[in-house]
Amino acid sequence: MRVRAMIALGLASLWLVLVGPASSAVAYPPTTCPTMSISTENPLPGATMTVTGNNFAANASIQLRLDTSSGNVMATVTSSATGAFSVQVTLPAGLFGRHKFVAVGGDTDATGCPVDPFQVINVQPISASSGAAGAGGGTAFTGFDIMALLVGAAVLIGAGVLFNRRGHASRV
Repeated sequence: MRVRAMIALGLASLWLVLVGPASSAVAYPPTTCPTMSISTENPLPGATMTVTGNNFAANASIQLRLDTSSGNVMATVTSSATGAFSVQVTLPAGLFGRHKFVAVGGDTDATGCPVDPFQVINVQPISASSGAAGAGGGTAFTGFDIMALLVGAAVLIGAGVLFNRRGHASRV
């Protein structure tokens, strides 16, 4: 048993010496990427929303576009000296469905950051007869992303299977 432990320790040390330096080092301080957020991800058509951004280049001109990097310009803002902005935008009255707000410009040249930060919104339809959101078809948005729950469950199941197999292998 002692011989196996010594061999394992030797192989682990050799692995760290040979492979450890080859891995890429993490830069310090860590890169802070530009971020954008919207006051609501499920607005109604014609709604006014607040769009905020942080960590952009200082005093940069930033266009907020709808759907593509070359799409409809909803607003043009200038970031503050700290790279932040906040602006209210009004959605078009006939817009509904899934759309993407994209912040174009204000690059920080930070490596590993997305070129144009974006936020996805789901504009809720309005029924002409009642004026209520979602009336007349489709399911109501409950505010919970079921896909995140499913991914989390799959990760936990996989971890349980892995730990269970390791437990059985060490007893043999």
